[in-house]
Amino acid sequence: YFYKNYNDFNKNFLPKVYAKIATSKNYYSFIKDRAQITNIYSKKLTHILRSEINAILVGVNTHNKDNPLLNCRISGLEQLSPARFIIDPNLKIKKNSKLISSAKKIKTYVFYANKNKNKINYLKKKNIYLIYLPFNKKNEVDCKEILVTIGLLGYKNVLIEGGYSTIKKFIDHKLIDTFYFFKNNETVNKKMSHSFKNIYMTLIKNFKNIKKFQQVYLKDNILTVFEK
Repeated sequence: YFYKNYNDFNKNFLPKVYAKIATSKNYYSFIKDRAQITNIYSKKLTHILRSEINAILVGVNTHNKDNPLLNCRISGLEQLSPARFIIDPNLKIKKNSKLISSAKKIKTYVFYANKNKNKINYLKKKNIYLIYLPFNKKNEVDCKEILVTIGLLGYKNVLIEGGYSTIKKFIDHKLIDTFYFFKNNETVNKKMSHSFKNIYMTLIKNFKNIKKFQQVYLKDNILTVFEK
């Protein structure tokens, strides 16, 4: 299995693709006045996962909304933080975000299509690596082209931690190899965000190997791992 992935990478320059999302019991990804939707055990597992992959990928909307660091924050493993990639066609990335302010310590890349010279110059000064990627014929970001570019830069695996639209695009193009779906035990009454239920059902339909891990490891959270 390992050699199959290695050969796939050498043939297509496609890294192995992981994805991760955390939701409430009824599939919503946001709880008001709560920074984290899952418990400390799920959170630690996410940071261990980050320490084991080469690159992490998010959309700019998630970046601007959450202002994440996307690093590994487990004592002793900080130096294993992955390179960070942001999909930002129109260069909407907020200035002085945590990713931008930490770009000298952790390699940070931005995929863009809009040639905003002022924003480009600003990001370059902040040690951001800019990758020009014009829209495809459907006037949208080419997900496979993004992955090939990441592969050509030498990253053999990538974790997508984007929001609903980013994750859905990669699922629709069947580009995800392993999906980590965390759920807590709370029901959110108000629709505070997109429902990920349709994504969960798509994963059940499309993936052959489905494993569940719960109480023993994650207390009141459940992790479902979907693998091709």
